Amino acid sequence: MTWEKGVNYDFDSGDADVWGQFVDGAGTLIGGNFVIAAAEKNQFKPDVACDVLNDRFLVVWGDQRTLATKDDIYGQLISSDGSMLGSNYLIAQTPNIEGRPVVASNSRDGSFIAVWESVDTTFRMFSQILNTNGRPVGTPVELGTDLGGNRNRAAVSYLKRQNLFFVAFDNSEFNSVPDGIHGQFIEANGSLRQSSIAVTTAANGQFRPDVAAGNNSFLTVWTDFRTSTGLTGNGNSPTRAGVYEYFGRVIGNDMALSTRWKNPQSTD
Repeated sequence: MTWEKGVNYDFDSGDADVWGQFVDGAGTLIGGNFVIAAAEKNQFKPDVACDVLNDRFLVVWGDQRTLATKDDIYGQLISSDGSMLGSNYLIAQTPNIEGRPVVASNSRDGSFIAVWESVDTTFRMFSQILNTNGRPVGTPVELGTDLGGNRNRAAVSYLKRQNLFFVAFDNSEFNSVPDGIHGQFIEANGSLRQSSIAVTTAANGQFRPDVAAGNNSFLTVWTDFRTSTGLTGNGNSPTRAGVYEYFGRVIGNDMALSTRWKNPQSTD
């Protein structure tokens, strides 16, 4: 497991670092906390995937150590005994801000895929195949180019039977379509299988998806405001008084996963 640790995330004086901890199958901590990345400025929003073939882990995160390129994506390969395999290394760097990376492992060949946001005047999303040592192969591929709006909050999983990755993400309102959850299938070589698909575009907006692979399908879940009250503006922006449910989809229609949850900060 990984997390960020620091008391100040300001770009000019931030000091957040990425830490890790091993946990066994029974939930028992193995050893103590250890530092994964502690360079200048902030290292933050980490994600981790396990390479079961080679018994090691790849951690990815947003990194501000290079002032000229703002936020970049870095990685670190770690063995199952806690040894750092090499040092922190660069995965993605442009003049834009790269952030919120997620990673998944290909359990057939031990390679990985990383997905992240790139922010300039809009939020775009890119994927990158990484080899068994976690290093980039080829060039990043942009996701959701057939969509309008901003793409953010990616989640990714790998389906071994199909040798296929699936990325779920939030796409902001465009062409009168509310905020919704969309997805992109990615082949093991990094190419896109087809155009993006709409997982759900119900009323009032859906946000913050996650995804997991089953035996021969993917399950996507998200936060959903379709039944919320107390909306403002054009009807797509929940207020603090709103309520939300968790929804999901495998095949067929959306399914509610929880009863309605009311924001505890609400005064209504």
